Amino acid sequence: MKKWIVGFSILIATIILIFIWNGKSELTRIDVEVVEANGNNDEEVMITEESSIENLRSVWGKIEWEPNKIIDMEAKEVVKATHFLKVSESKPEKLVNYSIWFHKDGTSTIISDEEDEGFGELDEENTKVLEQELLNN
Repeated sequence: MKKWIVGFSILIATIILIFIWNGKSELTRIDVEVVEANGNNDEEVMITEESSIENLRSVWGKIEWEPNKIIDMEAKEVVKATHFLKVSESKPEKLVNYSIWFHKDGTSTIISDEEDEGFGELDEENTKVLEQELLNN
């Protein structure tokens, strides 16, 4: 009976880990467009360096998302960022688009086209890292 319980527990744990692993995607690249005040794209940069990707992945995990909140920003975004996510070997990359505003108080606002993200905000500390990685690459 003990062997059956241990075997069943291992099977359940394996299934849970498979679901967790399959739900995660790997950020492989970020395309950044800096938008001028007049709405034109000023410059475009592709971020592929692993240390920058890791810094941005860490910051992105700290965004406080409000999925069902609709917000109308008065000004044009400062940065447009497209995340390239590798979901699996057999599927093409998934693209997620973000519009980013940097505020005078040192915080930032992010709007995502992902349904489960929507509208998000970052504090001053994480905004500094975000701004450094996106604008100084």
